[in-house]
Amino acid sequence: INNTAYAPHTAAHTLPEGDYLSGARRAVIFDDDVSFSEECAEALRRQGYSVESCVREAYFSATIARFAPEMLLLDLHIPDFDGIEALRSLKTYERKNELDVILISAAHPTLIASASALAEAYGIRLRGVLRKPFRLAQLELMAMPR
Repeated sequence: INNTAYAPHTAAHTLPEGDYLSGARRAVIFDDDVSFSEECAEALRRQGYSVESCVREAYFSATIARFAPEMLLLDLHIPDFDGIEALRSLKTYERKNELDVILISAAHPTLIASASALAEAYGIRLRGVLRKPFRLAQLELMAMPR
């Protein structure tokens, strides 16, 4: 994550152009907690991922379309555009069959169950759920290539 290019509520984290060409697996983190996203990004990098983060709805679809991730960490509680709405926007994503989603949330289990059911109904692969707070080792294990 390039912190120098980050303005907390206006932009997505961006990687230098060379990171796209490295052949690494790609992951996007959609969470409004910047420091938490950075910790998750480091864990994913240890698993061989290039990582982008976004915190605003305005950048979510564009980031997904441009970066074409294989993995999406999706928080269910984001102001103005929550994880449920993000899942709805993925319904028509042309590469959704190549995308694994990990829900990350401290939400009530009922909301997590609803999000899981929605992902299944839309044909979105749900790799798993990590309830916040969780250990980064849990994320690394869940993000391992299958």
